[in-house]
Amino acid sequence: MQAKALCRRLAEGGDKKEADKIYGAAIGKGSHPMGEVALAAMFPLTEARDGVERHRRAVEKRLVALAKGLPVAPWVEATRGVGLLSLAAIVGEAGDLGSYGNPAKLWKRMGLAVMPDGGRQRRVGGVEALDHGYSPARRSVMWNLGACIVKAGGPLKVIYDARKVYEAERVETKAHAHNRAQRYVEKRFLRDLWSQWRKGEGGHLMDGTQMAGAALTH
Repeated sequence: MQAKALCRRLAEGGDKKEADKIYGAAIGKGSHPMGEVALAAMFPLTEARDGVERHRRAVEKRLVALAKGLPVAPWVEATRGVGLLSLAAIVGEAGDLGSYGNPAKLWKRMGLAVMPDGGRQRRVGGVEALDHGYSPARRSVMWNLGACIVKAGGPLKVIYDARKVYEAERVETKAHAHNRAQRYVEKRFLRDLWSQWRKGEGGHLMDGTQMAGAALTH
């Protein structure tokens, strides 16, 4: 976005289409008289981005290696749409899954709880915020995982499809039905993950603090 903003400054009158042509020329897709100028201006941004990307890949590689050592790793790897990086993200946010007394407590930690009034857990203000305990970051971990499950197919996708039909009869739009069905399979996966984790207790478990610390010191 910053690179494209620079290109708009170089375009006559800030024209967006002209800026797109300049940007394309700078990255080797097309030609424009200002392409070389744009490339030089963008260089610090691309260098910084590439450095961040290299660090991200290194951290993710380390997290995957740590997650592979967890007793639930084989079960996770056998689940369509879910990978070890997703497992690392969940453990990083929730810690030792065996410390949760039941799946509902894990659901709440990850932003998927149903509140006492029947509403969904969400970001709210005031004293209610403490009851909800909602974290957008934790919720996004599960949303992204759910989206991958839906795209990948497999047994959980079958459950999603059936749930979507069920929800479609109870909500006004297809988007609502999709969101509710995806949320359902996210909770289903967490329930099964919690169960598998409890079965594997007694082996080597690395909690979220250890996993995060190992990644940060890499």
